[in-house]
Amino acid sequence: NAFLTILDKGQLTLGDNSISDFSNAVIFFTSNVGNTEVERTREHALGFRPEQESSQTSFAKHFKNVFRPEYRGRINKTIVFEPLNERELARIASLQLRKLERQFQEVGVGLDLQILPEALAFLVSVGKNLSEGARAMRKVIDEKIGDQIVLAMQHYDLNGKTLVIDIDNESKAGEGKMVFYDGGEAKKLRTKAGVA
Repeated sequence: NAFLTILDKGQLTLGDNSISDFSNAVIFFTSNVGNTEVERTREHALGFRPEQESSQTSFAKHFKNVFRPEYRGRINKTIVFEPLNERELARIASLQLRKLERQFQEVGVGLDLQILPEALAFLVSVGKNLSEGARAMRKVIDEKIGDQIVLAMQHYDLNGKTLVIDIDNESKAGEGKMVFYDGGEAKKLRTKAGVA
């Protein structure tokens, strides 16, 4: 009901009787409405979908089932976003790596992270979660790369280093461990106690 008040009157009265003005606001709602339908259709190879409704039509059907008429009537525009493809996920992974570099710089560790294509492809395959979108990629990079670099920092001074990131071919199949090499010395870095 609070949203209805905002959308109708352009203001909201708070618990302390103060009024928040929304009369000049543009309000964006995000939703995963119809997401399961999108996931189902994305399972088909090469981006082809079975003959069926378009994404917009499918969304409209689910939208009507989820939102009451009084909300639907007050929404001016809906935009349907297609799920991220592998190329877009690879770009997001690269951007997340740059962000990780900046986070390390903020604590005084200047790193240059270079990821090999096989490792990037692995991150894309693991971070490809249609229901979470790009958030899943951030979690994967934090776990597979960020946390491992922190462990390596217990053994090495990494400030000013270039780290080359690859897949550890010696790890068990499907485990997907990352391995880090000092780009200047081409040596494998230890990321936990007792591992060479």
